[in-house]
Amino acid sequence: MNLVIRFERFHLGRWGKNLIMKFQREKIAMKEAALRNLACQECGQGIAPDAMFCTHCHAPIVRRYCAGCSRLVPENSAFCPFCGTSAKEAIPDRFGIATKIIPVAAGLLLLMIFIGREDRVTRQANSRPAAELSAGSGGEGFSEPVKEEAKATIAASATPIAVSQDARHLNEEAHDLMVQKKYAEAIPVLQHSIQAFGPGSKDEGYPFALFNLAQSFRLSGNPQKGLPILEHLVKTYADNPLFQHELAATQSALTARTFPAADTTNN
Repeated sequence: MNLVIRFERFHLGRWGKNLIMKFQREKIAMKEAALRNLACQECGQGIAPDAMFCTHCHAPIVRRYCAGCSRLVPENSAFCPFCGTSAKEAIPDRFGIATKIIPVAAGLLLLMIFIGREDRVTRQANSRPAAELSAGSGGEGFSEPVKEEAKATIAASATPIAVSQDARHLNEEAHDLMVQKKYAEAIPVLQHSIQAFGPGSKDEGYPFALFNLAQSFRLSGNPQKGLPILEHLVKTYADNPLFQHELAATQSALTARTFPAADTTNN
């Protein structure tokens, strides 16, 4: 009896191991096929799996989240080039849950900060003489001004997060318009995005909002408006070849517009 049980366990173990190895081989084959089939939708040239723009025609690459590894991959890829997951699989609902939990947690944190500040102010008010309290703010005590200061501090600490989220949302909205080749419509949206980021913002999305604005100017027929933006980007982010390519394309567009005008003047 024991020999029969051991024999069955041995074969089940080998079967399970072979099944796992087969699954891993299929995943690797899917990843290799996805890497071979990655191509730009505009020019058909090959692109990198994490590319944001085509290195050949500089068109923006529309991307989606992988349901398996949650990384951004080109939208037209049948399988994820990172983990091999099929594009037909649905994205787990953990992102929806996170978007509901984060605002609630942030609100509770701000409430705890405000309550803690009020308790501290109350203890300070109780520990000071009554005459000093009445002299501090016209007989009403100093707790109200401090309370207003606490509200302003909390609002100021929360504002950059909200502003960054709004600015990024506007940049993504403008990027969708650029994918649809509605460059003129994308320009005012990008200008609002840059205003929301604020001048000299350290947010990682700020330079790409500037880049999208400069590219929209060029593709809508106004490359001269995007030239100073690109010169600033190349000077600030010298190691980014994407900004250098767009600067070269803008300068070429300006040169193409300048020389025909010069020939007309000579004639």
